[in-house]
Amino acid sequence: MGTTSNTPTKMSVTMCATTESVDRTLQRCLDIEDVPTVVKSSPDEEECERIYTTTTSRQPCGRYKIHLPFKPNPPVLGDSRDQAAQRLFQLEKRLEKSPELRNEYNEAMREYLRTGHMRKVDPTLTDSQASYYIPHQAVIRPESSTTKMRIVFDASAKTSSGRSLNDNLLCGPKLQQDLPIIVLRFHLHAIVFTSDVKQMFRQIVVTEPHRPYQRLLY
Repeated sequence: MGTTSNTPTKMSVTMCATTESVDRTLQRCLDIEDVPTVVKSSPDEEECERIYTTTTSRQPCGRYKIHLPFKPNPPVLGDSRDQAAQRLFQLEKRLEKSPELRNEYNEAMREYLRTGHMRKVDPTLTDSQASYYIPHQAVIRPESSTTKMRIVFDASAKTSSGRSLNDNLLCGPKLQQDLPIIVLRFHLHAIVFTSDVKQMFRQIVVTEPHRPYQRLLY
């Protein structure tokens, strides 16, 4: 195996280290850098934005009035009244089983009338205009601290032509930010404020020529 040397060997070691405060490390983890991105809109999104840009107006009361962004104008729809009537009968059977729910539903409909967000249709116009009857139903949320019952309108219900109101509407570009970005920014501050706009989507008025496409039976 051979001989070994008994001469002592000198060795030196140098170590360099840096430390960073916990606060700084945490801040770096939470920092969000907005990277500029170019999002290309689809032809449908561009057409939808053009419709809103050229037809939207503002009333003296401050509410906006808009056209519905139809793909073909006028839209291709068949008969929708029969299906809306059938769905209404199903709803009435459900409400008969719960007087409390029925009272809440009736009050919600009366509130639509009181606020001017809904009005009765002239009977002479029901069959003389192109229209769409939207089925509606009650959605119960027992865990909600504010609105335990709300009315949901089903504009995806097919007509006799096989097409619904939603099938005839353009989809515009996404305007809101992604939820993870919102949540992360929420944690950057010690104190935050949140707010809500009451009946936000009902503050937008649809122009008179397009109102027949938002009818309902009750």
